[in-house]
Amino acid sequence: MRKAGRTKALYAGSFDPITRGHLDIIGKALMTFDAVHVAIGTNVRKRRAFDVEESLSLIGRSIAEH
Repeated sequence: MRKAGRTKALYAGSFDPITRGHLDIIGKALMTFDAVHVAIGTNVRKRRAFDVEESLSLIGRSIAEH
């Protein structure tokens, strides 16, 4: 019998800024999948409040307990 591989999820969005709703979705995904990859995108029609590096830092600090 083959060993089941690790399950992965991808959650993409601008996360500008990250909200409690985003964090709730990430937390629930972590209960279902072995890994959740968060992809930060940019909408060229909008001006970002935080640059991508700042958003990445905020997300990292917000999900550190998971």
